[in-house]
Amino acid sequence: MNNSTWMAAAFLGLMIAGVGAADLQAQTPIQVVAGPVFATLYGEDVDDDIGTKTGFFAGVGTTRELNEQFSISPYLILVQKGAESSDGESQLSMNYLEVPILLQTGIPIGEDGMGLGLSAGPAFGYQLSCDIDDNDCEGDGTFDKSFEVGFAVGASLGIPAGENGQFSVGGGVDLGLTSLHSDGDESAKNRGFYLFVGYGTAVGG
Repeated sequence: MNNSTWMAAAFLGLMIAGVGAADLQAQTPIQVVAGPVFATLYGEDVDDDIGTKTGFFAGVGTTRELNEQFSISPYLILVQKGAESSDGESQLSMNYLEVPILLQTGIPIGEDGMGLGLSAGPAFGYQLSCDIDDNDCEGDGTFDKSFEVGFAVGASLGIPAGENGQFSVGGGVDLGLTSLHSDGDESAKNRGFYLFVGYGTAVGG
């Protein structure tokens, strides 16, 4: 990772540690998530031999209830995206700092506190680094757009853990809606399938 990526990772770690140690007057729900990402590209100008690159993501978020059925959950996530050729000889690697803002709802399962969670919403990403086969992406308008707008959907299973905690496992899709090329002549967008494990609790109060 380059310096900007290390700085973002350090910021994310400090945010997680700071939130966990915060002495707040009111309890704040916190969710930490991490897992693999199976990333690729799609679009009119993406070659047929583009395959999937396996990456990783980690992040922290919180939740604010809107009513009894729905809540809104913003996250701050460090995520690896990109793609590789089908023969594995060429690889595109991109690191993003991403902010998904998800509308969530839950469906109780049984009487032991387990539940199915569904989420969907926009995701805003800032590109921290980009390289092709360990060489920086060329400044020719290809894969150099700094900001990305996407849409994320997911599903999870929540499992109670202690008085205030909850483990979760799930997965979903992160679909880029903007081209990665600043020159506007080509269309290539990010697409990723992700799996995750998470732990949520309430801090402060």
